[in-house]
Amino acid sequence: MWYVIIGVFIILAIVINKKEKQRRREILNTESEAYSDEIQATRNAEETSDYDFITFQVTGVHIANRKSYILNYCEEYSYINFVKEPRNKVDPNAIKIMHENKLIGYVPAYMTSEIHELWDRQMPGIITSIDYDGSFLEVEVDFRYKIEVEQS
Repeated sequence: MWYVIIGVFIILAIVINKKEKQRRREILNTESEAYSDEIQATRNAEETSDYDFITFQVTGVHIANRKSYILNYCEEYSYINFVKEPRNKVDPNAIKIMHENKLIGYVPAYMTSEIHELWDRQMPGIITSIDYDGSFLEVEVDFRYKIEVEQS
């Protein structure tokens, strides 16, 4: 008999968890749709006078806890931040990519010098795509930066 009671509690917990995830996704989608339109309009414009961007694949998204976080909490067109990690034992030039103060991955090593050059002009980045085929996860982001305008 107590198996039935425990089973009911487990089913309730699963249903509540699914509803909470759905509620979070709806909130994110509502916020993201307006921002998505703005980004697409900027990308489609013939000339971008405010900022430019560099698009690349995030490394390290295959780590289990990061992968789980990305699949459950990240959405396309969500804001991200870039954080230098000079104490990184593998690469002192490493740059972390954060979503709501959670590490989701790193800038690829071949891109870090270019990002460091633009560091003082950076703007909040965005997640441009999340592709998951059931086992392999790919996350693409934009590093956005202000364009320096020459004054005459």
